[in-house]
Amino acid sequence: MKKAWLVLVLVVACGKEATAPKPQPVAKKSPSPLAPLPAQRGEGDYVEWVRGAPAFKFHITIGNESAEGQLTRARVGEERVQFKVKGDEWTATRSVKGVAWTRNGKPDTNEPAFADRVYQWMTLFPDPAKSKPEVVGTEGGETHLRFTNLNTNETNDVWIRSDNHLARLKTSGAGSAFPAVEITIE
Repeated sequence: MKKAWLVLVLVVACGKEATAPKPQPVAKKSPSPLAPLPAQRGEGDYVEWVRGAPAFKFHITIGNESAEGQLTRARVGEERVQFKVKGDEWTATRSVKGVAWTRNGKPDTNEPAFADRVYQWMTLFPDPAKSKPEVVGTEGGETHLRFTNLNTNETNDVWIRSDNHLARLKTSGAGSAFPAVEITIE
């Protein structure tokens, strides 16, 4: 009897027509983290410009440490930041695999906190919640804006060129966690 049931189950299972699975809606892929640069650079505000500019040279002071260097960007999310500080040349190269650091041309996985801060300011460029910016004046064709960072109560002064490119930024700082920052971009 057990054999009969087994045969019956097999016959019924094999006798059913194979039905095609119902089409499932295609899930949309999330956009690539390496989005292309905007077709017309310079559109939008100065924060968007810094975050998407293909290249620029900079000088940055964070607290008591300074560095100068350059950023090159094949596309957003694929940046290379090179800078010199205290006689060392640091390079941070970002790809889909993460950020790889070199010091004086040799791989280095122990970059100092200052190097990380330089990298973050140049590639991510923080845009805090802020008070309404006020126009302080114009200097050499650049508009000077001032606002307060509502998270830290720092005063931020920003100089913007007529094409919305950032020329200079200066923060007042808010203690050791948020030291004063000054950036000049060429």
